Amino acid sequence: MEIVTLGDLFKVSSGGTPSRREKSYYDNGDIPWIKTGDLHKVRIQQASEYITQLGLDKSSAKLFPKNTVLLAMYGATIGACSILDIEAATNQACAAFVPNEKVDTNYLYYFLKSKKNDFVRDGVGGAQPNISATYLKAVDFPLPPLETQKKIAAVLEKADQMRKDCQQMEQELNSLAQSVFIDMFGDPVTNPKGWDKRHLLELVADKDDIKCGPFGTQLGKSEFTTEGVPLWGIKHVNSGFEKPTVEYVSHEKALDLKAYSIVCGDIVMTRKGNVGNCYIYPDNLQSGIMHSDLLRIRPCNSTVSASFLQKQFMYSKDVEGQLKLISQGAIMAGINVTKLKSLTLLSPPLEEQKNTRNF
Repeated sequence: MEIVTLGDLFKVSSGGTPSRREKSYYDNGDIPWIKTGDLHKVRIQQASEYITQLGLDKSSAKLFPKNTVLLAMYGATIGACSILDIEAATNQACAAFVPNEKVDTNYLYYFLKSKKNDFVRDGVGGAQPNISATYLKAVDFPLPPLETQKKIAAVLEKADQMRKDCQQMEQELNSLAQSVFIDMFGDPVTNPKGWDKRHLLELVADKDDIKCGPFGTQLGKSEFTTEGVPLWGIKHVNSGFEKPTVEYVSHEKALDLKAYSIVCGDIVMTRKGNVGNCYIYPDNLQSGIMHSDLLRIRPCNSTVSASFLQKQFMYSKDVEGQLKLISQGAIMAGINVTKLKSLTLLSPPLEEQKNTRNF
């Protein structure tokens, strides 16, 4: 397969922003003006803001044709991309790849989408990380025959739709589980059944049963091995520990990290990214060590059912709201573990809690 650069095929241009001081550039505008915040769908059919012909003429904004692929170059949206279904102008934060006869538009879209992690990694700058048009022009681009491009894009489009269908199904199942939880225990906010409420710290045997993974030099990459005691991260919790790990530490190192161990029955929670997602560590896995982006809650079995506690974290809107309040971070939210310990949860009789094993 021929490998070229994006610059070999595309000019890679961007737009501009008409002066906000001139109302005539915006008032009653009928030209769609795309910003990076609009790049959240595969295809763009309307804009969140419009400019006038005067605004277009008096600024560096440009009008791009239908089927132009747009890519976000600045800030938190780096790597987001969409295809124009309309003729539109853009601001300077959008890189534009105008269609040409050598490249299938959908193929280009999925290629750029696949490179998002690279774009985020290579973004430079402090408060406003960014990639440039010069950088994009140097990106290697596989260029099979046009018909092959179309076939590849069709397969990726189908896979993308299947993924979206699975996400929708998961959302529907979560909504159903929330309804079942409320039916069984009542709304945690109004607590119509009058269950006791207790702080999370009261539901574990020891304060160190709520623990974050190790930081810094306590666990260096050079200490990872290909066998031994497994290491677990966010992706493993999000998959319900169905995704295998490929990282291990020696049994000797695991003894040093014993405080960060996870064993059968522990609730393992993500403290970054998809904050608050959690899963009970399965009994078919050997004891492991958690990465720093996870935290462990080891329930006191005589006080609380691990299943009930995990489902309350996952399906209680009240607990979801509390978790949001104790999450912090400018770039990526992270749970404040000290505040987590004072989280207020329903605490019905243990026999009632065990009913959650049925859903």
